[in-house]
Parts: sequence; structure tokens; C-alpha cells
Amino acid sequence: MSNYFNMVKHVLMIKGCKFNENKAYQQTSEILAVSNTSKVPAMTTATGVHLTETTVILDYLEKPIQHRRYVPL
Repeated sequence: MSNYFNMVKHVLMIKGCKFNENKAYQQTSEILAVSNTSKVPAMTTATGVHLTETTVILDYLEKPIQHRRYVPL
């Protein structure tokens, strides 16, 4: 995968989040349903919102789980 994918994966692991890792190397209808540009990483939140930019995903992860911060204060 990419360094961007790894950044998100490591933050999820550091924060102790449960997640499913789906590896796909081709554009499929499932990938395009989440990321219309087929960018990686991409994630779907518990409420069904699709996020595709690394910084957006990391910002999203930082807010609700602040007891394990990855960004210094």
C-alpha cells in the first residue's frame, strides 16, 4: 500500500480502534462507491460517511478519541 494508507492504519492501531482492512489493487464498484476517484486510504464512518483524504481521516479520528492523541498539544 502507500505511506498515506500506513499513516491512517497506524493511528487506528495507536488509538485502539477496531477496523476492517480491505486491500484492493484494482478499481472495483465497491471501491468507487466509497471513493469516486479510487484514492487510498478511504474509510466509511459508523454513520456511513465516506472519507478519502489522509488529513481528513486523521482529523476525524483525532476528535472523538482524545484520550490517546497522536498530535501533540
